[in-house]
Amino acid sequence: MYKMIVSDFCGTLIDNEEAISVSTMLELDRVRKDGIIFCITTSKSVRIVNDYNKDFPFVDYIVAFNGSYIYDVNNDNVIYDKCISNSNVKKIYKMFSDKDLCFYTLDSCNYIGTYKDKDYSELLIDANNFIDENKKGIYKISIHVECLKEAKSILKELSEVKICAYIIEEDDHYVIEITNSTIDKKKAVLKIAKLHSIKMDDVIAVCSSPSSCSLIESVGCGACVSNADKSVRKVANEITDSNEHKGVESIIRKYF
Repeated sequence: MYKMIVSDFCGTLIDNEEAISVSTMLELDRVRKDGIIFCITTSKSVRIVNDYNKDFPFVDYIVAFNGSYIYDVNNDNVIYDKCISNSNVKKIYKMFSDKDLCFYTLDSCNYIGTYKDKDYSELLIDANNFIDENKKGIYKISIHVECLKEAKSILKELSEVKICAYIIEEDDHYVIEITNSTIDKKKAVLKIAKLHSIKMDDVIAVCSSPSSCSLIESVGCGACVSNADKSVRKVANEITDSNEHKGVESIIRKYF
């Protein structure tokens, strides 16, 4: 019997209009009342998910920044907190200061170049000063480029830096997402499962992002939405409806 549901956020739980359907919220409310734990995994910050959680609470745990920050919503408690080391942030900035870069803190996206994240974006006038002021507060760096070849080249250059990095395909460009190397979504979910004496075989994951591949392979039911990245579809043992057609809800209804 499954005891925990894990879902990616963007491209999975929320649709392309960045909304969660009422019927999905009601299904989450139903299973959570039955004692099922619901966890969001995302490359974004806790703040983004909490904005959706204010009026109709639907989530128990938030795994933010691909595992770098784990938040217990019900108890308002931080379970895990690990930013990118200041030396690695400086190294990455030095290597790619000519690119569109975004530095993510708990509260905002701080960017240089022309790319502007729609979530709490703030333009950086002095990146070096910002990095020095946030020595223990930068959880993710993203590099934005126009072609896959350039993204792969950057990923290769990053191999000399001890970090986790994934290439994400957006509608009109590619993003290299960078976080600390000590944890990922799989390890983060395992930490939460252990708190509740839940085996990973008793966890269902519904995902779409390449950063979720190891998570999908480690749980009892590793599903993905039909619009998931091809790397995710390759390892998933079940493909459900797209995020536009309430894929997470379909999985909930099927197994609960």
